[in-house]
Amino acid sequence: MDRYRQIHFGFRIPMITLPIGCLFQLISVGSPYWVKIKVSSLIQSVDIHLGLWRACFALNNAKPECSSDMSDNPDWFRATQACAILGLIFAVVAMVSLYLKNCSSFQNKALGLLAMVSAFAAAIMIVIGVSVFAVRMTDLLLPTGKTRLEIGTDYLNWGWYIGIAAGVTFIKAAIFVSIGVMNTRND
Repeated sequence: MDRYRQIHFGFRIPMITLPIGCLFQLISVGSPYWVKIKVSSLIQSVDIHLGLWRACFALNNAKPECSSDMSDNPDWFRATQACAILGLIFAVVAMVSLYLKNCSSFQNKALGLLAMVSAFAAAIMIVIGVSVFAVRMTDLLLPTGKTRLEIGTDYLNWGWYIGIAAGVTFIKAAIFVSIGVMNTRND
């Protein structure tokens, strides 16, 4: 416990928030619920939900049939997948380097800088990914006859929102790591 108290608060807070952000991003990346759309007519209804790696369809409230074959996805979708995975990788690098800096004999400023840069990179990748996804999905829904304002974000589901939460968490963690790096002596 004494060792934890010696750690600058700029590093203590990210030691808690970085693992939470990693968990958020892991759930977001693996979730098949980035989008949920229900299309109904007099004859039948179709429930569609999809994530970055899986799409599911259900006719007339039947059990959903899911497919992981996402090989025909457009480039923007692949870019979203890449941003999400890169965000997760940067997040893990930030977390590991911060823990190495604070919980081992590797007490140098370079690990703090690596944690800071990696946390910012994770946040940037995640924010780019969720933004591209939302804008392009809205563009896909425009041919339904609704305006951009009518479409809104009702189709976006909890997996996408958890991705947003991960990005915000990494922004906050990166700011606190920056404070910690600026306020520690050069070892």
